[in-house]
Amino acid sequence: MTLSDKIDRDLARQALEKQRQGQRPSVREMAALRRVERDRQEQEFSDLSTKIPQKWWREWSGRQTATLKAQAARYGLPFGGKAIDLPKLVRALHDFLAANAHKLASGDERNATPTARELRQAEDAKIRRLERLKMEGRLVPIEELWPAIDAFAGHIRRAGESLLRNHGPEAHDLGVIGRDHHGYVAVHDLKDVKISNRSANFL
Repeated sequence: MTLSDKIDRDLARQALEKQRQGQRPSVREMAALRRVERDRQEQEFSDLSTKIPQKWWREWSGRQTATLKAQAARYGLPFGGKAIDLPKLVRALHDFLAANAHKLASGDERNATPTARELRQAEDAKIRRLERLKMEGRLVPIEELWPAIDAFAGHIRRAGESLLRNHGPEAHDLGVIGRDHHGYVAVHDLKDVKISNRSANFL
């Protein structure tokens, strides 16, 4: 306690004593009393702010306990326990904002690191989709595609050889262009082939 604080407390006691006796405290005594009362309230708030009941936080946030715990775990913010340390939470919140300032400013959430739970959910969704396509008969074994692809490539090769043999190099060059073009189309179409467990699906 500083000397100034001690003087304020003495003056505040004098002010309270005068009030109890029906007397009017001096201006200096009343100013000291207000300062002491303000300091007392600030100290009480400071003490309370380090142990905010989770019930209060649940009411303030409008969220259930399970949601608060999940958010606290995901974002690393300390509000998932039985009591919330408000100064600690404020620091953690601003650290989070600083660390994610670029993502928040750009509005781009695609760079956000997915959680393990989100990854599992995405994988489960893929598996369910493949199982549904299999039941519907829309999955084609990849082995059944290769003969058709080989036959297509053979037709293109023989067409190019025929152009070269019957019409010369210039026509063959056109055939090469056409072959490249058809090859590109074939590759482009195969980009839509989804392969899983040696099966393919044309979407």
